[in-house]
Amino acid sequence: MAVEFIPVDNLVAAYPGIVIDTVADARIRDKFPIRLSNKDMQPGNGRWK
Repeated sequence: MAVEFIPVDNLVAAYPGIVIDTVADARIRDKFPIRLSNKDMQPGNGRWK
């Protein structure tokens, strides 16, 4: 069986992520020092290319 390796950059750029309710996200960010901005978590933002 052949294994296809995918560059990490492509994998992360294509990953749709987990959708978290905006209210829950705000509460988590109020409680913990989250450094990753909301815009960087959106698909197609260009950060993960």
